[in-house]
Amino acid sequence: MEQNNFNPKAKSRSKMTIINSASGILSKFVILAANFAIRTIFIYYLGIEYRGVSAVFSNIITILSFAELGIESAITFALYKPIEQNDYRQLAKLMAFYRKAYFITGSTIFAAGICLTPFLKFLIKDVPDVKENITVIYLLYIFNTAFSYFFAYKSTLFTADQKNYCISIVRVCCVIAKRIVQCIVIALFRAFYIYLIIDIAFTVIQNIIISIWADKSFANISLYKNESLSKKEKSTLFKNIKALSMYKISATVLSGTDNIIMSVMLGVSTVGYVSNYTLIINELYSILLQFFQSLTASIGNLVASAKKDSQYPLFKTIYFGGSWLFCLCTVLLYTLIDEFVGSVWLGEKYLIEPLAVIFLCLDFYVKCIVTIVNSFREANGLFVQGQYRPIIMSILNIVISIISVKMIGLPGVFLGTIASRLLTQVWYDPYIVYKYAFKQSPVKFFFHYAVWLAILAVSIVLSLFINSKITISVPILSFIVHAIVSFAVTNIIVLACFIKTNTFRNTFDRVLSIIRK
Repeated sequence: MEQNNFNPKAKSRSKMTIINSASGILSKFVILAANFAIRTIFIYYLGIEYRGVSAVFSNIITILSFAELGIESAITFALYKPIEQNDYRQLAKLMAFYRKAYFITGSTIFAAGICLTPFLKFLIKDVPDVKENITVIYLLYIFNTAFSYFFAYKSTLFTADQKNYCISIVRVCCVIAKRIVQCIVIALFRAFYIYLIIDIAFTVIQNIIISIWADKSFANISLYKNESLSKKEKSTLFKNIKALSMYKISATVLSGTDNIIMSVMLGVSTVGYVSNYTLIINELYSILLQFFQSLTASIGNLVASAKKDSQYPLFKTIYFGGSWLFCLCTVLLYTLIDEFVGSVWLGEKYLIEPLAVIFLCLDFYVKCIVTIVNSFREANGLFVQGQYRPIIMSILNIVISIISVKMIGLPGVFLGTIASRLLTQVWYDPYIVYKYAFKQSPVKFFFHYAVWLAILAVSIVLSLFINSKITISVPILSFIVHAIVSFAVTNIIVLACFIKTNTFRNTFDRVLSIIRK
C-alpha cells in the first residue's frame, strides 16, 4: 500500500491559510530587514551608480523572464484536483511536463540574455563610473536568473498543497546567510563581482534544498516517474498557458520597463534614487502578497472540492478586510516614505519628486486591490477569459510612459503605469470574476471601490494635516509619532464608516473564528 504523505481533505483551509500567511509574512519582514541592511551598506561603500546599474539589469531580467509564460500558474491550477484526490500518477505527469518546460524556459532566458548583450549601450544612458565591466555584471545577472529555473519547479507542489511555509523557511534562512556574507564582502573588499557570485551560489543552494525537501515530502510521485501527459491533457494545459502568457507579458512589461525607460531617458542615477523608494514599496507589497498567495491555494482547494457556492461570501469578507488593510498601508506609505528615506535612512539628497511619490503610492494601492480579484480568477482557472486585456494594458503603459516622461519628467514614468491599470485591469478583471465565478453583476464591487478611494483620500489629507502640526527634532521619534497618527486616523475613519454594517460584523466574526481555531 502506498504511504499517504499528505491529505488535503483533512486540513482546515483557514488554518493552512493562516499558517502559510504567518510564516510568509514573518519571513518577509526578516528578508526586508536584511535587504535594507545590504542596501545601506551597498550605497555607502559602492555608491548610487551601482544601485542604478543593479536596478536596470534586474528589470531587463524581469522582461526576459516573460519566457516563463505563466506556466507556473497553469501547473498550480492543474495540481489542485490531483492533490485533493491524492492522485499521484497525475501529479507525476504534471511535474514531468513542468520540469521540461522550466528547463526550456531557463535555457531560453540565458540565450536571449546573451543575444541582448550588444544592445546594452542603448539601454544605459550615461554609462556610470564603475570599476567593473558592465557586460560582465550583466552576464552574471543573466546566469543567476536562468539557473534558478532548473530546480525551482518543485516548489509548486508545496504551493498547491498549501504548504508555502516550507518555501518560506528555506528562503529566509538562505537570504539571511547570503546578506551577511554579502555585507562582509562589500564592507571589506568593495567587490561587486564577488557580491554577484555569492548571489548565484545561494540561488543554487536554495533551489537544491527545496528540491530535496519536495522529493521527500511527495515521495510517492517517484513511483510514476515514467508517466507523461496525454495529448488531450497537454492541449488543455497549453490552452491555459497561452492565455496566461498574455497576463505574464503584461505583468512583465508593467514591472520591468519603468527602470529601463528611466535609464534611457533620464539616466542610471535616477534609477538608483527611485530604487530606494521601490524597494520599500515592493517589499511591503510582497509582504501583503504572502496572504493572498496562500489564499489562492485555499480557494483552489475549495473549487476542486465542488463548493463553488461558498466563494462569493468568502470574497466579500476578504475584499472588505483587504481593502481596510491596503488603505491603511497606503496611507502609512504616502505620509511616511519621504520622512523615512530623507530623515531616518539615507538623507534628503535621496528624495524624489512629490508627484512621483503620489503616482507610486496610488499604483501600490490599485495593484493591491486587484490582487484580491486575481486570487479568485486564478483559483477558478479563468485564464482564457480576457486573455487579450493584458496586451492592451502593456501597450498603453509603454506609450503613456514615454509620452508623459517627455512632458513632466520622472513622474511621467509612473503615470503610464497607473493609467494603464485604471484603463484596463481595474475594471475588466473584476468583470471577468463576477461573470464567470460569481455569476452576478460587478456593480457593487465598483461602488465599494469608489467608497474606499474616498476613505483613502480623506485619511491621507487628515493625517498629513495633523502630522504637519507635530514637530519633533529627533528623526526616529518623529517618524514613530507620525506613524501612530496616520495609523489612528485611518482606522478611526474606517470604523466610523463601517462599524455598524453587516460586512464589518461578518468579517470580525470570521477573524475571531480563525483566531480561536
